[in-house]
Amino acid sequence: MVPPPARGAIACRWEQPQAAPAIVAQRLCDLLLSFPAAAACGVQWQVLARKYEERYSTRLDLERLGYSSALAAASALLWEVVRLVDTADVDNPIVGVEDVVALVPRPGLLGSWPSLYNTLCELVLGHGTPFVSNEAAGGSCGASGASGASGAKCLLFSMLRPLLEQHWHAGFDESSLGFLGEDGTYRRLKKMKHLLSAVLSWRRDRLSWQEGRKASVGAVDEALAPELELTPSKKYNDLLLVCSATPCAVIGKTSGDAPVTSARLAAPAMTVTPAQAAMPVEDAAGRLPEATPVASEAVGPSGAAFTALQLELQRLQEENRELKTRNTVLESGLAPNIFDDPFEPPPEAHTRDSAAWAIMRRKVSADLSSTTDAESEAGFDTSLSSVGSFASGSGAATPVHTQGCTSMPARFDLSFSSVGSLASGSGAATPVHAAPVSQGQQGCAFMPVWFSVVQSSQAPWAVIPQGIVQTGREYFERLTAATK
Repeated sequence: MVPPPARGAIACRWEQPQAAPAIVAQRLCDLLLSFPAAAACGVQWQVLARKYEERYSTRLDLERLGYSSALAAASALLWEVVRLVDTADVDNPIVGVEDVVALVPRPGLLGSWPSLYNTLCELVLGHGTPFVSNEAAGGSCGASGASGASGAKCLLFSMLRPLLEQHWHAGFDESSLGFLGEDGTYRRLKKMKHLLSAVLSWRRDRLSWQEGRKASVGAVDEALAPELELTPSKKYNDLLLVCSATPCAVIGKTSGDAPVTSARLAAPAMTVTPAQAAMPVEDAAGRLPEATPVASEAVGPSGAAFTALQLELQRLQEENRELKTRNTVLESGLAPNIFDDPFEPPPEAHTRDSAAWAIMRRKVSADLSSTTDAESEAGFDTSLSSVGSFASGSGAATPVHTQGCTSMPARFDLSFSSVGSLASGSGAATPVHAAPVSQGQQGCAFMPVWFSVVQSSQAPWAVIPQGIVQTGREYFERLTAATK
């Protein structure tokens, strides 16, 4: 009887051959990014190697790959993404991923959860509404965390998925996500609520680890500076994701051993001029508050940064108001050219234009009445000393003089001493000869004349606006019906 094969021999049948070093490196990178702890406290090399052998059914033989220790293998195979957290044990180092790698969206690898957290904060602050403490179930004015901070915003939980697909990754699907725990156990996330709860828990672990380590802060710490909170809504049958504009407390230190707050990390550096510092702060309605305690808030790095943001916003509001005022002035200064409409007689001009016509007519009439000699030269002096503007349209000014003036050339002296603007339309000042008049009678009159310019290819009724006949007919029919 043949004895059964050994257990190790059965395992060797299914064991895959050793892959090339480049393939091993790629597999290890993807596997390391499956650990959310890789973006925080790190993962033990023995746990990573064990999960590699389970997933790819092959043994990770470092000697065949040419490495004498696990530390050397981690430094060489993961050199593009690795962050060595603890190298005390060369056979079992603790490795993580670099901050720049953790901030790249990878929906299937939750080692990139800091990028998801950063996107969630941007979505709430950019698409959310101002948060009122009584909107949350059981909320109060003395609430702590993001929901109790001033300037916090909230976003409905049901709006997150389409926004994440648009702003984080197009392949986002919370039902297909899973991750590996610190011990290598795989855990699946079935709902969006479970994902958000896990992300908030990972952030707390990262902040606790960073605070106890007292190490220099990085890009992940800056992305985790705003505080998110998931709370039930009182007005809607939904959850609210609340994000505070005020960053959290101290999370690390710089290379000079100076404490660094997340406010200092999140607030950009700005140059504030004295003119900007002297400008008052306005609210959304454009009203000035009675007192703006800006100077009292600028006590430290976070206060100075917040004051700089206020001053920058204030400067932009002032510039916007100036542009609106300038645009209003430019629009109001353009007078409509009402005399160039070929479809209707010109309507009455403004009061100052009517006064200009009256003054000009009286002036011309007086000059022509004093002329008794038919052989003398007919002069028209239409000087306006205080007229603001003179607008003439289609055939606006038509001076008429007597027949007896044909032997001498007619002189038209249109002088304007202080006229603001002269706008003439399609018609011009046209001298027209009239019949001879008797001695002592007014020889001519200066009056506005309107006529329509019809092209030769159009019929005379082509200039009538469409619908004007029907409108007039309905108007007179209503009057007739009312009299009956």
